[in-house]
Amino acid sequence: MRNFSLSLILVMFVALFTTSCDDDDYYCSPIEGNWEIVDPPNVDYNEYSFFHDGTGAYYIEDYYGNSTYHFTWQIYGDSLYVYFNTGETWSFRWYISNGYLYLYRNGAVVPLIYAPF
Repeated sequence: MRNFSLSLILVMFVALFTTSCDDDDYYCSPIEGNWEIVDPPNVDYNEYSFFHDGTGAYYIEDYYGNSTYHFTWQIYGDSLYVYFNTGETWSFRWYISNGYLYLYRNGAVVPLIYAPF
C-alpha cells in the first residue's frame, strides 16, 4: 500500500509539471482565439486572430479594401505587443471582462472592444 501511495504521488507530480505553463507559453493566454471589433462604432471593421504559437493575423475592411496582415505577439502583464511583418509594432494595454477583449492604445481613454467569434 505504501508503494502504491508513493507511486500515485509521483504520477500527480509528473502530471502537474508536464501541464504547467511557462512564461514563454503563448497558449496559456486568454486572448488566444478570434476577436472582432464591436465598439466604438466609428472605426473600420477589423479582426484579430491570436494563435497559440505566438503568431496571428489582423484583418481590416477599410477604404483600401480588405487586407490581412500577419504578425507575432507577446504579452507582458497587462501589455500586449503586436509585431507586424512590415516592421511596425502596435502596443496596447489589455484586459478581458465579461468575455470581451478591451484594447487601449497607449494614451487612449476609449478602448477598442472585441467579441470572440
